[in-house]
Amino acid sequence: MTDLLAEEAEEKEEAARGALVDVLIEELERLPAQPSVAVRTVWVADQPTSSAKDLAAALTADPALTARVLRLANSAYYGLSRRIADVTFAVTVVGFPTVRAMAAVHASGLFEPGDHTVPDGYWEHSVATATVCSVLAPRAGVRPNQAFPLGLLHDLGTALLFRADPERFLAVQAEARDGRPLRAAEKAAYGMAHDEAAARVFSAWRFPETFIEAVADHHTHPATLTEPHALLLVAAESVASRLVKTPAYELEHGQNTGLRALNLDVTDALAIARQVEDDVAQLLHAFSS
Repeated sequence: MTDLLAEEAEEKEEAARGALVDVLIEELERLPAQPSVAVRTVWVADQPTSSAKDLAAALTADPALTARVLRLANSAYYGLSRRIADVTFAVTVVGFPTVRAMAAVHASGLFEPGDHTVPDGYWEHSVATATVCSVLAPRAGVRPNQAFPLGLLHDLGTALLFRADPERFLAVQAEARDGRPLRAAEKAAYGMAHDEAAARVFSAWRFPETFIEAVADHHTHPATLTEPHALLLVAAESVASRLVKTPAYELEHGQNTGLRALNLDVTDALAIARQVEDDVAQLLHAFSS
C-alpha cells in the first residue's frame, strides 16, 4: 500500500511538473507575439534599415520604457557632460542592441514593481556581468555594444522560472545549495533549465545566433567553448562574482575557472572589478528602480 501511495504521489508530481512546463513554454512562445510597444521596439531594433529616429519613434509610445532608456543614457556610465532629453540622441548613445535588450526585459515584465518580479540579487548580478562584458569585449573580439546586452540578458531564464513558480524556484535553489547541480535541479522541477528557457525566448525574438548560443552555453565548462561571445560571457560572470555576491552554484565549475576563457587570472579579475565598481552602482539605478 505504501509503495502504491508513493507511486501515485510521484505520478501526480510528474503530471503537475508537466503542466507547469506546458504553461512555461506557452508563456515563452507567447512573449514575442504580444502586440506591445516593447515587443515592437525589439523588432524595430532588429531591422537593418531602421534609423535612430525609427527606433525612438517606436520607443516613445511607451513612456515607462522611454524613461528607463533616458535614465540609462544619462547615467555616469556614458560620461556625457550634459543631460540628454532627446530620445533619438539617447538611442544613439546607448546603442540599438542595448535598447533592444531593455525592450526585451520590459516585454518580459521584469521591470514591473513587486517582490515577485525577479529573484533577489538578479539585477545586481546581471548589471555587473553586463558592465564587465563591455570591459572585456575587446579582449574577446566582441563589439562592446553587443557585449553589454549579452551580460544584461544572460540570466533572463532565471527570472522567467522564478515568475512561473516562486516557491518551486526557492526549492531548486535549496537543492543547489545542498550540492545538486543547478541545471539538473531546474530540469527536474521545471522540465527545462534557465539557460534553455532564455535561449528559447531569444530564438523566438530572432536575436543573433551568436547571442543565443552564448546564453545557452554560459554554464558549459569554458574548456569546451570556442565562440567569442560564449567565452566572453563565462569570463565576465567570473569577474562579476567579485563585485556582487554570486551563489556558488551559479558558478558550478568554480569561481576562477571562467577566467581562463580569456586567459585572465585572479589579479586581473580583482583589478577589473575595482575598475567597474562605480559604473555598476550607477547603472543599477536604471534597471532596478
